Amino acid sequence: MLLKNQKIKIAFLLICMFCFQISCTTNRYRQPILKFQAASAVVTSTARESLTELNRSEISRIILQRRLKGQTIFAKDIEDAKKIKFKDLKVRLDALDRLDEYANLLVSIANSDSPDNIAKSATDLNTAITNLAVTVNNLAGGSNDSFKSKFSFAGSILSEILRAFAQKKIKEALNLAISKGKEPVNELIDAIGDDLTVAFSVTETGLIELRTELLRKYNVVASTSPVNENQLEVLSNKIIATNNSIEILEFANPKAALNQMKKAHSKIVLHAETRTPATFADAVEEIEAFVGAVQRLSAAVKELKNQDV
Repeated sequence: MLLKNQKIKIAFLLICMFCFQISCTTNRYRQPILKFQAASAVVTSTARESLTELNRSEISRIILQRRLKGQTIFAKDIEDAKKIKFKDLKVRLDALDRLDEYANLLVSIANSDSPDNIAKSATDLNTAITNLAVTVNNLAGGSNDSFKSKFSFAGSILSEILRAFAQKKIKEALNLAISKGKEPVNELIDAIGDDLTVAFSVTETGLIELRTELLRKYNVVASTSPVNENQLEVLSNKIIATNNSIEILEFANPKAALNQMKKAHSKIVLHAETRTPATFADAVEEIEAFVGAVQRLSAAVKELKNQDV
């Protein structure tokens, strides 16, 4: 559930647009760019879904564990069950949304949108990033320090690029993305992906604890005479569902898809710098791998939602 950042697509798409400006093979690049942009958008929406599922799983887990132990349940218990700071993680996903919007802006350049429309979109997006920076700066706790630092650096670079777009300096903006945007964006995606992974780890630990309690309860019932078959059936179904969720979590973590996104981005940057058939083929191959990773992520999150834990 938890878990990206991430959106290197930004720099990546900028790079591709640069290729469009200097190459006579524009149509060759358009399809890979659109594929990359679409897959990146899915990563963000799927990460948001996975966070929702992690939240649901944590609440269900604490209720079931309290019930198994014959303990009372209060509203505060449910709130305390949310060990993951979803408010903080939401900010990470908001950052990814802004990167998605940036990618959409770049796609509009690929589709030869008017300079006026591009300038307005860039201005609006720059305002959104500036407003988000205020929220990021207000995040509390040492666990937010890395993200805050990476967002601050990447945000300043993206704002510089967006200002160039707003001034209709398209080529200058693309050159800035190539020369200054790659590492900050990649590092920001890494920071978001790492934070999502921590959230997934918290949920996995909770589910393992729940499975242990379910097994203990099952064995108590199974050793009690007469055996309550109905209770055993309920417990066995819960054990199976919990175990399935533990196994699915690994694949529902967006981190792997984000890593593949970075690989595709790096290949695109390399091609923008060299513009050879070989580097173009490498970029297309990594984009296809990224699309495959996103498809696997989406399938895992869908399966996780079907688990009754």
